[in-house]
Amino acid sequence: METYPHVICPVSSDSINENAARVNAFFTVAIVGLALYQNNYFISLILGFDFSLRTFSSGQYSSLRFFAKQLTSLLRLGLKPINASPKRFAAGVAMVFSFFIASFQIFDLSLYANITAGLLIFFALLEGGLGFCMGCYIYTYFVLPFKSK
Repeated sequence: METYPHVICPVSSDSINENAARVNAFFTVAIVGLALYQNNYFISLILGFDFSLRTFSSGQYSSLRFFAKQLTSLLRLGLKPINASPKRFAAGVAMVFSFFIASFQIFDLSLYANITAGLLIFFALLEGGLGFCMGCYIYTYFVLPFKSK
């Protein structure tokens, strides 16, 4: 299991394939980009619901997870197990971002939609390109201090 130095992640016994998670991050970049280009809140809502499936369940019904696993297998990227909890936490953050993007698009607040989408794309590129999980750092520095009180 991969660990991040000086970072405490929510830990569980579940693991996922990091390679599939990274492929999934690139799918997220493409879908958010399409939602912005089309200015289509429905695409953002669908993405938000897919993130919901990965946040509140095992993600077995997530279509993006399914396609990421298929592409990972097709490209023979192999299995690289990593703890699922930080990825689940990050999916929850991305779910909130997706629903905010959709809301901003519905109310024609394109500047806010673009800024929120830009942040989501940035975090997804960090995950997909570098394997850097921002969810672990957010959890460590913003959530954990409140849990210890």
